[in-house]
Amino acid sequence: MRLPHLLAMICALSSSLCSMAYAATIEIPRPYVVYLQDGKTAKSSALNAERKVNLSAGAHQLVIRFDGSFKDQSENRLLSGEPVVINLDLKGDEALAIQFAYPRNYRAAEQFIAQQKLTFIDTKTGAPVAIDHFVMPKKEGLQIGRDYQAELLAMGKGFQQVPAELAMATTAAMAAAAVPDAKGNAQGTVDKNVQTLEMLKYWYTQADAETRKNFQHWIISQQ
Repeated sequence: MRLPHLLAMICALSSSLCSMAYAATIEIPRPYVVYLQDGKTAKSSALNAERKVNLSAGAHQLVIRFDGSFKDQSENRLLSGEPVVINLDLKGDEALAIQFAYPRNYRAAEQFIAQQKLTFIDTKTGAPVAIDHFVMPKKEGLQIGRDYQAELLAMGKGFQQVPAELAMATTAAMAAAAVPDAKGNAQGTVDKNVQTLEMLKYWYTQADAETRKNFQHWIISQQ
């Protein structure tokens, strides 16, 4: 096989794999900026030239913030809103976009960020889509270098964070199972339970939202 043909095949395969890995998109309109993606600081390249974030199939969490400059009488003033947390559970072929009434001046922008009413649509059909999202609580006083991930973890709403009640119930169950038997097999039981716990955590993070909800109800009902 000639080298040019081989290179062409490699490029085609690479393009195909990339499109499979990032088949879903969500468009983030100005002046929103992506701060966190899946619990980590978003890279500067998170938004492409079309202001779209490419995402693979599965669970994702984005934290975006309204950061814009708006005219107030004769001058432009900067304005920021509280972060918006978006939780996604993607099949892998979605094309989503955020829509809102763009404020034309500083006063209108102030009114908008008080509630931040966002609509999510399927750009393929134009139909609205129900997406789990919420505005983070307002932090009073001077805010320098807020750690949004730490705040979300403290709220129990971090990316793929196991709910506190589920973690407590699981830990209690594992501790009870580790009680030594008459033959003193406690250590072997503990090691096995640790492995089981790690497997439970893994499968929990891999499950979709509905499966996680059902599992939470089941584990709590076992207490």
